[in-house]
Amino acid sequence: MPDFSVVLDWAVGVFFVVSVWLGPSYVRQRALREKGVRVLGWVVSRWRTSENFKTYQVKFRTGEGEEVRFKTLGTEAEYVVDTSLPVVYDSRHPKRAMLEVHLNEGKFSRAVLWTAVPLLVLCGVGRIALLFTG
Repeated sequence: MPDFSVVLDWAVGVFFVVSVWLGPSYVRQRALREKGVRVLGWVVSRWRTSENFKTYQVKFRTGEGEEVRFKTLGTEAEYVVDTSLPVVYDSRHPKRAMLEVHLNEGKFSRAVLWTAVPLLVLCGVGRIALLFTG
């Protein structure tokens, strides 16, 4: 049976890495969901990134008339070139854009954050308990 402190160290490390990796994505998605500008964009090109996932290049025009292009997240969705899709972008940084359908895919990130924080606290408490109990 592995030493309990080693298991705690691994758990803290894994949850720290996952939180650091997914945390900024969740924060950005939440900001776009709440304050983003919604416009219509068009699929310019697409390519397969793996067996099941595709990435798309989408273009849209900002309220000031600037044309912006961005790449989507890998998705299983099928879009044809020239398809129009709802886009949400940050008015201060228009290249920080996402397809509106991807904004709701942050549920995994939220679940990880809500799980990781309590687990990190519990691991920390467990670590402190080990210091005192030897």
